[in-house]
Amino acid sequence: MLKNAGITDSATQLWIGIGIDICSFLAAITGSLFFAERFGRRKMALSATFITVAAMLVMGLCTKAPQDDDGNAVSNKTATIFAVLAIYIVQIGFSGNWTPLQALYPTEIFNFSLRAKAAGITNVFWGTSGFLFNNVNPIGLGNLYWKYYMVQMVWNGVWIGFVYFLMVETKGRTLEQLDALFNKPNAVKESLKVVEPDQAYEASEKKVAAA
Repeated sequence: MLKNAGITDSATQLWIGIGIDICSFLAAITGSLFFAERFGRRKMALSATFITVAAMLVMGLCTKAPQDDDGNAVSNKTATIFAVLAIYIVQIGFSGNWTPLQALYPTEIFNFSLRAKAAGITNVFWGTSGFLFNNVNPIGLGNLYWKYYMVQMVWNGVWIGFVYFLMVETKGRTLEQLDALFNKPNAVKESLKVVEPDQAYEASEKKVAAA
């Protein structure tokens, strides 16, 4: 990605990569501690995917090599800066939103009998997808160059539809409330309503506090 953006110096690539890793790590911690209960799972997933779509568009436009009148590629420092910023933004957006959801969401939406298996399958899925993208991305960028970002933009745009229409909001609900929610005809629509207090849960919490 950095090479396509015009960053060819290995030392510069190294420091940019270190900066991305540090920012992604801090974003993942922030998302885990603050975003999930404050904003909800759907907003986290939608915002991260919207950010990815926008960043892919910027990266595609900025890495499309400008040409002079003779058709020769010319350097564009401004485009390079924006491309690098877009890389930072997409990594931070993903780490701050999707990374916490990878561990959190599967344990919430599956009942007790399926939770351990679902968590394991989810880990396999994310590991496999990460392996594939790490190996496919260089091939795609090498063959399609800036157009590959447009392909990724469209793919993430499709995911926005999946999240919007299929993802159930679990914020503020107990596991018992989630079981009841998934038994309703339109769980997605019902999940967007205000969460009613769980009387049994509140009573048990009061007993624990009193003890």
